[in-house]
Amino acid sequence: MSQRLANLQPRERGKLYLVRRGSSGSCSNLPTWEKGGKVDRHPPRDQTAGLKHAITGLREFLGLAEVYAEEIIRRSPPGQQK
Repeated sequence: MSQRLANLQPRERGKLYLVRRGSSGSCSNLPTWEKGGKVDRHPPRDQTAGLKHAITGLREFLGLAEVYAEEIIRRSPPGQQK
């Protein structure tokens, strides 16, 4: 399980939003939280597919981490679980 967690690459926080579509293509926004504040990034069109993949990678990583943590807790001897 830990190897599967380590192998999930790349990972990116946030959610990609389509801001507008124009004659020259679409414009996207990737809001994230960094150092306690909201940061908006406007990635170039050629990076949006990779960002979508990385955001999905983070979701998969967090899901596997939750399963892994539950498994470790389940295996812990009684009395050591908090």
